[in-house]
This record gives sequence, C-alpha cells and structure tokens, in this order.
Amino acid sequence: MSSEYCIPDLIAKKRDGDELSEEEIHHFVKASYSSNGASESQIGAMLMAMYLKGLNREETVSLTKAMLSSGSSLTWPEEWQGSVADKHSTGGVGDKVSLALAPALAVCGVKVPMISGRGLGHTENPSALVLDVKVGKAAFATTEERAKALAQTMVGICVGLGIKAVALITTMDAPLGKAIGNSVEVAEAISCLNGRGPEDLKELVIEQGKYGGGYILEALNKAESQKAGAKLIADALENGKALQKFCDMLKAQGVSPDLAKNLCTRDADPFSILPIAAKRFDLLVDKSGIVTVIDALVLAKVSHKLGAGRSNVADKVDHGVGFVLDVRVGQFVRKDDKWVTVYHNGNLSDSQIAELKSALEINENGSTADKPIASRIFDVIDSRRRNSIFVGQ
Repeated sequence: MSSEYCIPDLIAKKRDGDELSEEEIHHFVKASYSSNGASESQIGAMLMAMYLKGLNREETVSLTKAMLSSGSSLTWPEEWQGSVADKHSTGGVGDKVSLALAPALAVCGVKVPMISGRGLGHTENPSALVLDVKVGKAAFATTEERAKALAQTMVGICVGLGIKAVALITTMDAPLGKAIGNSVEVAEAISCLNGRGPEDLKELVIEQGKYGGGYILEALNKAESQKAGAKLIADALENGKALQKFCDMLKAQGVSPDLAKNLCTRDADPFSILPIAAKRFDLLVDKSGIVTVIDALVLAKVSHKLGAGRSNVADKVDHGVGFVLDVRVGQFVRKDDKWVTVYHNGNLSDSQIAELKSALEINENGSTADKPIASRIFDVIDSRRRNSIFVGQ
C-alpha cells in the first residue's frame, strides 16, 4: 500500500509518546482494513502503543472519525434529521434499562436505532446520545476516578463530532434488577414496562429518563426543557404507551403478532411465555442477617459458563440460561430463605454452585430491618457543560 506514511514509523512515533496527526491516524485506520495494508501484528502493536502512551482529546476524536468513515454508515429519511438518538451502556450485569427506555423515547417522537453489540457492523449518525457509564467490580471502570474520566472522554468525543450527549455514571457492584441472562432479562424489562419489576430497575429507568431521556428530548426540540422531557418519559412509561411501542418494535423485527401481543398485554407474565431453561436449582441462605454483597461479577462468570454468553464467535448462546434473584443488597434475610434460582440446561457442577454461594455476603450482626434502596446514579456529565451536573442528590 503506497503512501507517504510508513506504518512502522507511525507505530514508533506513538510508542515514543508523540502525538499522531489526524492524517496519520486516518492512514493507519485505512491501512488496517486494506488487503495490502497493515498486518495484524502491526495493528496490535499500534493499539498497544496507544493504550500504553494514551491518546489526547484531538487524537481520540480523530481515531473515532476515522473508524466512523471506515465502513458503512446508515442514512435516515430527510424527515428524520435531528430526531435520531440512542442510548448505550458500557455494559453491566442484568442491565436491561435500554429495553425499557428506548420505547419510551420512541413514544415521544425520537427515532432510536438501538444497534447493539452483535450488530455493530454499521455506524448510525445520531443527533443526541445517552451514555450509561458503569462503575464497580463488575464494570469496565472499577473506580469512580476511571469512570468519570471515561465519561468525560466519551462526552468530549461526542462534542468533537457535533453530537449532543449526556453520560450517567451508575454503579455496577450488584446486578441491576433481579434477572441475569437473556430471556429472563427481556421478561423483566417487559415487566418494568408493565409497571412491575424490581424497584432498583424501575428507579434507574426513571432516573435515566429524567437525566438522559429528558436531555435528549430537550436537545432534539421534542420538549421545552429537560424537566418537561423527563415528564413525557415518565408519562409514556406510566400510561402503557411505551409498552405498546415495545410491542410494535417486536413485530417490526419479525416477532409474530400473536406472540408480541401476548407478551405486551397489561396482565401478561412474560416469564411464562419466553423460552427459559427447563432445569432449575434454588440456592438458600445459610444464615440470617442483612445482605451486604451480591457479587455481580461472580454471577456473570457462572452464567457465562452455563451458556448465557459466548467465548468464541462460533459459540452458541443458550438464551434460556439465567438467574433470578429473590433478594437485594440491604435486605434482611432468614436462614434457608431462597436467594437465587438458577435456570440451566446442562449440568450445574459443585464448583459452580460453590462460586454462586461465594457471591452472597451477609452481616449477621446488623439490624433486622430492610435498608432503603440506594440510588445507582452518582454523577452526570453534560456535553453542554462538560462537567458534573449531579452529585447524588
């Protein structure tokens, strides 16, 4: 691949801690997917150099622009311009907030592509973006400092690309909600749209609607203010319109109309409709006390081993595998209470049971009264201000 830039020289430049220009970054990205461009080892070396030496804001925006222009980009009808937004999370255990928030935004006139992990072959050109940056032992960012830096960086990239954005920093030490898995999480999201579901999940959906959804509606001129936008989101969740929009989304993606209707009626029990693994195993509490820890990372690892995720591209995901919790952090439990149900199709080994047991920690000397559910949001970064607008109030 002939060019004035030499890939080894660019790698050495970044290795030595120097700044790469926008042209150099675009050349590297283009060479990365050209048949006669950079080799896999060169791509790996450059990525390692970028990781070890870091990228400044200009380099980060340039890299993002280069990646955006490297493949196919979805285009929208003219009448959609200025109405496309999306919501993405850095990933968490039991995180199904988007499944409830997206249809609520759609009810309010926002076009929400919701292109997720397995479908990221295209970029989507949104006008506004809500980012949920997780922090905790089961998150990409394990400390508050790293999470805030990541949130500010991501919002900064959006500013550099002309996208209005808000990043919510939310905790991910314990699972979000009670369901962990594929079918069980969808079922819980539908329950939330029905006005049911775990309080921490409903709280986070409402709070993300308040700070994220309200922000989007104001930014896209769908509401006069963020507060007015937050009320529109809350109304859509409360009056059943978000649930009906979710039903429409299911049918648009090929779900049979009868199944979609059965899932989305107000009195539906989605857990009895969706395919959930036939085998179940209940784990019991071994002592009375206040639940202090439900280790989301441990639960995620075991669910992965049981088939809820994939280690290789060719692995088949078992959508029926999952966990449903009966307890939350801060809850008082008694010995022999059930704290989690494991749904599985294969064998559940003794070592996996031991791992699951290690995820629950109980303080025997605490109060016998349940503690209130703590808010999961502790900070919000707004692209209009580029600083915190929320400090856990």
